[in-house]
Amino acid sequence: MNTEKAMPEEKMVNATELAKILGVSPNTVYRKAIEGQIPCLRIGRAVRFRLEAVLHALAETAEM
Repeated sequence: MNTEKAMPEEKMVNATELAKILGVSPNTVYRKAIEGQIPCLRIGRAVRFRLEAVLHALAETAEM
């Protein structure tokens, strides 16, 4: 019997992929993450971004 709960599928991207989606440089993505303007996940030395969470955070920032 499998007791693991299924996680909803979320699109995870790295900084380079996110930069292409947003039309900015990877350095801008890292800077925004360090400044806390976009959420990120650190897994060891790797940094990953949940695409939906980033888009939501940017939309909220744009409304200000």
